[in-house]
Amino acid sequence: MHHICTGCNSPFLLDSDSATAGVEAVVTTCGHVFHRDCVELLVASRGAKCPLCSSSMQRNAGKLIKIYLSYDEDAYDHVLLRDVQNETAKEKKALDEQPRPVGLERRRQLLHDQHTFNRNQVTDLLGHVAAVESFAELYKEHLEIIEQEMEIVEDEYEQLKRQLQNSTGRALHTPPAD
Repeated sequence: MHHICTGCNSPFLLDSDSATAGVEAVVTTCGHVFHRDCVELLVASRGAKCPLCSSSMQRNAGKLIKIYLSYDEDAYDHVLLRDVQNETAKEKKALDEQPRPVGLERRRQLLHDQHTFNRNQVTDLLGHVAAVESFAELYKEHLEIIEQEMEIVEDEYEQLKRQLQNSTGRALHTPPAD
């Protein structure tokens, strides 16, 4: 099964979160799967109808349900490669049976098509890698902010604990830290 958005023909990123809400996979009320942004744009431009089956859809984005996709990327890559190789193998066999000049021209075209397909796949994947790296940087920055806030809160907690101990003369039990 290929995990491709029918709206933009791009693969879904696995288990996107709220920071990537536009590219998360959502299912419509009729059961079709899209990127959130893609289906919202399609519905806005085509009216409240599913672009695949023309079922009536609510304009309310709350009717879109986020789904979590997971698959073995290695297996997915192998399936995609096998599909491309199968299609090119069929044409290569037909080319080998044609007269030499016609076969070479068609083979040249076939190789050109295969090159274009592969170049487009690499470009798409590099775009996804850049997006993932960008999100990773945002999460690293967010993590640093949280760690700084945790230090401040822990210091305040220790100060309050000492103040309470000084005022009551009893030690305060500290819950274990994670």
